[in-house]
Order: sequence, then C-alpha cells, then structure tokens
Amino acid sequence: MDRLLKANHVKAKYFALFIFSTFLLSACGGDVSDRKIQNYFKEKYNIDVKVISREEWNTGNMGDFTHKVRLKDNKNVTFDVNVSEDTVTGDNYPIAAKNYEEYKKFEKVLPTVEQLGFELKYGENFIFHEVYGSDQVKIFLDLYTSEKIDYLTFEQQQLDNYYQLVDVVRSSGADIHLLTIEDKRQDPNFISVPMKELPKDLTKDDLYLKIRQRNLDMVSTLENEEATKVTSKLETKRYEFADHYYHNWLMCGETNAETECKWYFVNVEYEQDGLNLTNEHLVSDITYIYEFLSEYLNNKPFKLNVTEPREDVDSPSIHMEYEEWGKYEDIQHLLEVKLEN
Repeated sequence: MDRLLKANHVKAKYFALFIFSTFLLSACGGDVSDRKIQNYFKEKYNIDVKVISREEWNTGNMGDFTHKVRLKDNKNVTFDVNVSEDTVTGDNYPIAAKNYEEYKKFEKVLPTVEQLGFELKYGENFIFHEVYGSDQVKIFLDLYTSEKIDYLTFEQQQLDNYYQLVDVVRSSGADIHLLTIEDKRQDPNFISVPMKELPKDLTKDDLYLKIRQRNLDMVSTLENEEATKVTSKLETKRYEFADHYYHNWLMCGETNAETECKWYFVNVEYEQDGLNLTNEHLVSDITYIYEFLSEYLNNKPFKLNVTEPREDVDSPSIHMEYEEWGKYEDIQHLLEVKLEN
C-alpha cells in the first residue's frame, strides 16, 4: 500500500511539473518576433508594417494571439495578425485596406459633418465588421454629438439636422452600412440609421421611421410619455406606474414595420411590505391595474412586474407573463401561486 501511495505521489508530481512547464512555454514562448511578422506581410502583400500592440497570454487565448499592426507609412490603416505558437496563421489586412479606402471618400465631407455638430467617435477610421463565413465587410460609421439626443423632441427639433447629415454622408459615396450617433452624456442616447435600407428618394418621414424601427428605447419613451399623462391622474395611493431604476415604466417589447408596439413590459412600484397575501388591498389593486392596462393598451399583450423599491435589500416582486393572466381561475389564485413560490 505504501509503495502504491508513493508511486501515485510521484506521478502527481510529474503531472504537475508537466502542466507548469506547458504553462511556461505558452506564456513565455510560443510567440513570434516583430521581425517575423514584418517579413510575413512583406512576402504576402509587399507592405511594410509596424507592430503597435501585442496580446498577452491568458487562459482565454491559451497562446493563440491576435496582435495589432499598422502600415509603416500610414497610421490610419490598422489591422490584426493572428499568431499560434511560433507561426503567423492569418490577418485581416484586405478588410482594413478596403475600410481605409472608404474612409478616404468620407474624409472629403468630414468638415461639413463637423459643421452640422458631429465628430468621429474613433478618430480617423471606421469600425468594420466581417460577415462570418464570407469576404463581406460591413462598415459602421460612429459619430458623437455634443447636443443631447432627446427622444421626446427629436422629430420637432433635431430631425432636420440628422436628415442633412444622412444626405452629406450619402454624397461621399462611402460604402457605409450603419450610421450611429451617440451623445456625450454619462447615460447616452443613440440614433442608428441603416444606410443600406434607405430609399433613394429619402423623405424626413422615411428617415424618422427607419430610426424608430432600430430604436425600441425611443419608441418606449414616446409611448411612456403619453401613458404617464393618463396614469398621473389615477388615484393610486398604494402604488404608482414607475420604475425605480429606469426612466420608462412602460416599455415596448417588439414593434411592427410601422413601429407600433406588438406587446409591452410594464413596471409598477408597490408600497413597502405590501406584496403579501395578508394585504387586504392587494387583489383589488392588481385587478384594477390589469383591467386598466388591458383597456389602455387596447388588449395588446403585456408582461407585468410589480416591485417594492428598496435600497438596502433585494426588492420583493411579482412577475406575470402575458399568457398567465388567463391561466388561473382569477387574480386571487394567480397571486397565491406567485407569492407562495
């Protein structure tokens, strides 16, 4: 028995040594020099490059690195080179080169874009996305605006300026798939424009529709504003239509092509210590909330979340999926099931 234990102990030591050695080889070796990377690009594309950053070894890459390089004579053309052990296994230089060609087209209209109040988010380059399994590239243009993007007043006060922006970007001839504008607040709003989906003879109404189709938060904010005008007049002493953590208590879950909501997510805040079966008002309150929402939302499906907002502990809550409303005998039964779980 002692001999067996000793043998197993020796095996364990050798195995640990093997793992440690493998780790050292992966972490300290198994990468290629700048010179080898430079030779690779010289031989493959006849270009001179400079390595600008190296990915470090970690348990995620396990020695398969992606390093950043750029053209030696053009700092704006940056791309990736893939390395495994001591071999260069690939790169995305052709994509980066196309990306820069499109940037040069856009660069001609950049002063006009800046006059409209926008600036490049990532400096003198685009963000490009490779389409998996093909040589296709989708180019995204990301801009900042110093002006707050206000969803409630966007159509009246900002749409004209964004219409001009889209017109200028299109006039550049750059092959841009998606234009995204972000304001500079800590909690920013976004506008996204699918450039390839815009009709040739674009109207402001067309543009506003496309923007709403890609922005559920905008649609929700607009719906929430109108709904709050109604709920603020309701007598709700024990609860309110509100969300302690988010600016919209009524959120659109999905829209149709005309950006009409197909179903909703609703949040209601209930008085502290009220979400329990000993509360004599709970059933009548939830019944009223359900009946009011069904009527106001024209019987469209909705999910309801009722919470007790608390800062120090996890808030008690009741979550009801829209298919659950008809699943139980009545709301009394529904609440009994929810609060017992």
